[in-house]
Amino acid sequence: MAQQHHLTKLFRIALFCVPIFVCMSIWAPKPRSTENLSINELVSSDYFGHTSGASLERNNWLASELTNLKERPLKELGENALAYRFIWLRSFHPPLVVTAYFPDKGESVLCSKTLVSELKHGEKEPLRRDILKETKITLTAEQAAKIRESFDASRFFSLNCYDEYTRPPLIDFQLAGRTYRYFQGQGPSMKDGAFWVLEGYDHGSYRVLVRQSPGEDAVKQLATLLMNLAGAAISSSYTPAQPLEQKDYVLAQSWNTNENSQLTAKIEPKSPSNREGVLTISAGKRTVFRFDSKYLFPTAISVLENGNLATQWNTAAGGDEFYHLFVFAYINGSVKEVLHTKSATLPEFAFTATNSDKQEYPQRKIIVGNASWADVLKRKLSSTATVYTWNAKDKRYDVQPNIPWEKRLQR
Repeated sequence: MAQQHHLTKLFRIALFCVPIFVCMSIWAPKPRSTENLSINELVSSDYFGHTSGASLERNNWLASELTNLKERPLKELGENALAYRFIWLRSFHPPLVVTAYFPDKGESVLCSKTLVSELKHGEKEPLRRDILKETKITLTAEQAAKIRESFDASRFFSLNCYDEYTRPPLIDFQLAGRTYRYFQGQGPSMKDGAFWVLEGYDHGSYRVLVRQSPGEDAVKQLATLLMNLAGAAISSSYTPAQPLEQKDYVLAQSWNTNENSQLTAKIEPKSPSNREGVLTISAGKRTVFRFDSKYLFPTAISVLENGNLATQWNTAAGGDEFYHLFVFAYINGSVKEVLHTKSATLPEFAFTATNSDKQEYPQRKIIVGNASWADVLKRKLSSTATVYTWNAKDKRYDVQPNIPWEKRLQR
């Protein structure tokens, strides 16, 4: 009797749900034709339709990076080609796209695109401008076979679209001014490190996979294969960022501090013959702070969401203290150094997502791996990390040393 009641209940649920799913499939928006649209008219749903697997239809940031790189939707290839495209978006480096094309007729080719910052040529130009750099090579029969066999062996079109950091919530909607969001488990932790997107298009069938700073999974292995064949010297997350080579480089960043002071931070070489960086912070024409890096070369400068200024530097050669991170804060009307880390691996900037419906900004962490330079050369991951969290009340970073690497992102 109880079993019959249970079956009756399931039958009623099915009668309610099936018509809804049928209507959703019938009324689902059909992808629009994009062949006659200019690159600036393309939006995210043109690249990543609702049948792509991953929910990227509203990812305008990703779409804008593709339009900046003059990339068209893969669906425009029609039904006479196979293609794989890897998109690599990092926090402090220019975007990179590598695409392998395999037309039914003609040569297989591998294209790579990135943006290169070029120094200004005149006083009225901006400090830097982005130039599109594109390379194209014809694949040999052996190279083409290696790519296709690797993707086939991985069963690309059956791989999970997400990892633990990119998986969307099971429930996500707004009702009466409140946001209801539920993740499976504790919810993902979003990391600044690198956003990996790998697309596959096979004669009309399309799938996209997304990862956030992945480990040695299939997506990273396939993307690394494409980068290596394209000659991209960035096949590993531990590849050192090279110091700027221009003798007249300038890194500049506006800095709107937590105390509502508008400053300008600029890193320049000490002299035409010495590329070591000097950080100067000014208010208008008045210099309020100067920092001499002493044998370090700048790679990046940015303002964190907590209002602090982060600068990244390299030494001239590798070692346990190859990467230097200096963070500065504006406290009581003056600039102060609040953090200096040295490590053999790049620091991570990460924050943990919240399931709360309150409008709160998550606290970003700075994570520094404790691997040695010998570990880096052997491609070994850090076993532990030191985690730094900004303490806004005391105006300092709280330190958590020797956190197991797999637990570094936990709240």
